[in-house]
Amino acid sequence: MSTSSSPPPDSPASNGASDTTLNAVDLSSKPAARYLLSCPDELLVEIFSYGCAGPDDYVDSQILRSNPERAHAPFVVAAVCRHWRTVALTHATLWHYVTIPDISGDESIVDWLPGYINIVLDRSRDGPIDIITHFLCASAERIAAMEPIFSALERNSRRWRRFAIVMYGAPAVTRVLEMLTQPTPNMKTLELARQQWADDHTFTIDDSDSETADIHEDTIPRGKALLPDTSVLRSISLINVPQIIRNWPTTDGPKTKFYTLEIVQRVLAAPTWNLFSRQYADAEWLLLGARVVELPEEPPNFVFPNLDLLWIHHAVYEVLARYSDELTTPVLRELVMVGGRFSALATWLYRIRIHLRNLDLRRLDKFDQADLDALVTLERLEVLQLSGRMVVPNALLALMGQDGAETEKNTGNDSRVMWPRLHLFELYSAVFGDSDPVVESQLVWVARMRAQDGALDEHGLPRWVKLKFGFVGRCYIGESLIATMREAGAEVRVE
Repeated sequence: MSTSSSPPPDSPASNGASDTTLNAVDLSSKPAARYLLSCPDELLVEIFSYGCAGPDDYVDSQILRSNPERAHAPFVVAAVCRHWRTVALTHATLWHYVTIPDISGDESIVDWLPGYINIVLDRSRDGPIDIITHFLCASAERIAAMEPIFSALERNSRRWRRFAIVMYGAPAVTRVLEMLTQPTPNMKTLELARQQWADDHTFTIDDSDSETADIHEDTIPRGKALLPDTSVLRSISLINVPQIIRNWPTTDGPKTKFYTLEIVQRVLAAPTWNLFSRQYADAEWLLLGARVVELPEEPPNFVFPNLDLLWIHHAVYEVLARYSDELTTPVLRELVMVGGRFSALATWLYRIRIHLRNLDLRRLDKFDQADLDALVTLERLEVLQLSGRMVVPNALLALMGQDGAETEKNTGNDSRVMWPRLHLFELYSAVFGDSDPVVESQLVWVARMRAQDGALDEHGLPRWVKLKFGFVGRCYIGESLIATMREAGAEVRVE
């Protein structure tokens, strides 16, 4: 479904062929087409399913991005010839993707949009549907004009599998929340946001923007319960939508077993910790972000036996630092930290030093010797990324090289190396704090030192692995320095 004003080729407003007027296309003279025409219907369906699929079908984390080409695809397939049309119309799984285009600049879209929605809902029969819209912004009058669309989707709420909408403006928020008072017993993924992803896949929360404030009590449907059924909900993303957290179901029934959680709010209220403490124990992917964090009234239950990836944004690190003794993550492999002080998590970092593999630090408030001391404890690091105009002490480079005396020669096979498994070091707009000659000398030294695997140890493993470098953005790494590092044998990527 295109975000422009053009309807799909098979919709009531399209100039293309309708169900009764489509003429067959002569494909017999084309070898590839003759092969497709001879394919069994079951194989054609597999081909169509692959061709109609988009990022949302195969990528686990396509957060809040609609795919117009994906919405168009089944209409295009059904318009090729009679046989393909018959196959497409008899397989409901091809029609599970529903999206609402941007209506803010073209009023004519509202005229044909209900017909398109009804066609998709009809052709998908009783199968699951995904509703994914990346831009829903309209005045109260325009939202009222779209009521047939919302009503049609609500009537099929029991079929929702994924519900993902980026909203702008109180009228859109109010109507979307009202939709979520319908029963959704098959919904596995819920993604709501009042703000898009930034370029670095983080959210910048503007405190002066009233749309991000924890207000809008009028957007909560009176006398109706939000999310009356969350029994199969496994993934949730809430970006500046505090109403969902404030009105989360409090029944005594089975707790929701989340595997993926994203909660980014201007203010992360204290009830959040108690609300989710018993429900996200099964989480494998957790993102928490807030400009202001209210501390829980009692120590929260931070036990995540299956957590593999943790993102913490802005002030959330304060809670983790204060309650580090309650934070248990026995299999955590990747940590992304945006803002804050890395050294504040030193106690917890020491406990996870054996299994943490990837570390991504972005726009930290400060990065000094205390942070380096905390970093040293992570002895099993494999990937280290620093980004966001951070000033990094060049002592970090010394930690990547030898922990012995042979600093200028590539003969330190018998010396130990800090982070022997580190195979990727990337800078994204981060800079070193010391003078250029010092940094250049140490970069070349590390490049020469770790341009190849080290000698085998007593267990038959290399003492260190080859280290790759990546420089992205304003890292101030000159071309001559890059050339020198490459001459030393290092693999360097520059963007």
